[in-house]
Amino acid sequence: MTENGEHDDPGDGSGAEGFYPEIVFIPGFKKNEQAPEGYDAPWGKWAAKSKVAPTSWTADGDVLWADMAAFTVAAPPEYTNLTDTVGALGYNFGSGPDWSDIIDSGFPGEGYQRTDMDGFTQFYCTGNAEDANPYLFIDERLEFDCDMGHGASGGPMATPEGQIVGTNSHGEGDDPVNTTVPILYSSAHQDNAIQVINKIGTLS
Repeated sequence: MTENGEHDDPGDGSGAEGFYPEIVFIPGFKKNEQAPEGYDAPWGKWAAKSKVAPTSWTADGDVLWADMAAFTVAAPPEYTNLTDTVGALGYNFGSGPDWSDIIDSGFPGEGYQRTDMDGFTQFYCTGNAEDANPYLFIDERLEFDCDMGHGASGGPMATPEGQIVGTNSHGEGDDPVNTTVPILYSSAHQDNAIQVINKIGTLS
């Protein structure tokens, strides 16, 4: 969000808070020390191509409105596209921060009062998402009670119908995910998220 309250245009992920230069998505990734590469990749490796993120994230690290991104992927030779291969969630952006029966998932390496999170195992939390600050209109982050910590960032907050309404961004404090309290936040997924999805839809 810009200083005058307007949402900025999505950028390409470059800048101070930009993307790693190489991103690979591995559906069904599972650590396997017996495998040649140390892990299983049952549907191959899908390398990111085009990338989109709000410029207020890539330039300023704005967690209120801008910690989100989308990218297209290149299919391995034996596949055509990712959705037909492994399926996909939908999304519902622009409908506010309050949701019932949210399912939150991630691969945390640590958690609030947890010792069983290793960064390779998928964990889930369920419950209701609320407006993180109902008295401040410029802060419509989703607040969600969950004990996942570092490593859960980027995981979806989704409805039981499979519609993404937010993504794990940060916890209390300045760390990306602070595990001193069992709370996760998502940046507000409003017009800015719609702009990201619309722009990535024009890229290949």
